Amino acid sequence: MKRLFTPNTTPSKIGTWEVGATSPEKKRGPMIPTKASPTKLMQKRTNAFSDRIKTYVFFDLECTDLIKNDDLRSSSLKKTCEKSEEFSNLLNDLCLQTRMDELPRITEMSFMAIPRDTFDELKEERRKIVSWNEHNPDSQQPVVKFIPTSTHTRLLNPTMDEKEWESYEKRRCFDRKGVLVHPKKQCERYNSFEKEWPDVIRFLDSLPKPVVLSKLFY
Repeated sequence: MKRLFTPNTTPSKIGTWEVGATSPEKKRGPMIPTKASPTKLMQKRTNAFSDRIKTYVFFDLECTDLIKNDDLRSSSLKKTCEKSEEFSNLLNDLCLQTRMDELPRITEMSFMAIPRDTFDELKEERRKIVSWNEHNPDSQQPVVKFIPTSTHTRLLNPTMDEKEWESYEKRRCFDRKGVLVHPKKQCERYNSFEKEWPDVIRFLDSLPKPVVLSKLFY
């Protein structure tokens, strides 16, 4: 069950609890004595799950446009779904309701994979550097570090018709934010998404499992 929590709405405030009480039995495991607040129990369970993760994969996309914030379909995705199946069905319904020419096309997809142990070591190293810099302002250490990753990038031909290309090139020429980066001349030299996607699957399949896939945000 998914819930939305804010700084003023924490799990410990949603339900009362007492030390020594037991949590209700769930399919995920046996009852757990509540020796701490549900917030801390949730963190412990999350940490227990994260220990099973072997690889983090961060991905980024370049597209022919962006979905507008005022698009009515975007508001549907803000709906809180009780189960993952409900969210999956919602996405499928939106796909069925949308024509191909209504959505942006992918022109580039990049994936960066890093072992969880390496990621955790770098995270701890960064924490120590930040702490050092706070206490030693006259001898600062660089926080930005080189991160060793396995990368996989595919450049794509969005296979648009001439009218769509003309509209895209017009927007790209006036794009001052650098959102539209690939010109038509380059895109037409690459393969389509259908031809490149199997290699992406092979890349993901080659990584130690379980894998967590996460979108990069700037």
